[in-house]
Amino acid sequence: MEKEFIRLYEVVKKAAALAATSNDNEVEENRCLDAFNLLKKFPINYQILVSTQVGKHLRLLTKHPRKKIQVFAMDLVEIWKAIIIKGIGKIKKEKAEKAHKNGTSCSVNGNIKVRFKNG
Repeated sequence: MEKEFIRLYEVVKKAAALAATSNDNEVEENRCLDAFNLLKKFPINYQILVSTQVGKHLRLLTKHPRKKIQVFAMDLVEIWKAIIIKGIGKIKKEKAEKAHKNGTSCSVNGNIKVRFKNG
């Protein structure tokens, strides 16, 4: 699944590069937007985004010379950012619950240590 996701991103990246440099920018821009639509519909989750780091690479396209590509890239970055934030929240919650069950301390927001006691 990750390989397919990366392959799809590579199609977007290649089409975006051609849209920026090609004489027939409009055709390449449409090809890029079609690939973006496929990427947007891809069943993505936190683990895939973190392991592939595609979101970091996609951020470069938010500065693309073609406005439509910029807008689509920004939209997708925001969608993926929400998935990452939700995933991080879930992981923190699971760690806190596990610490509570074990009677150990855990760091909250990296600054405050909370100690849980059983019973």
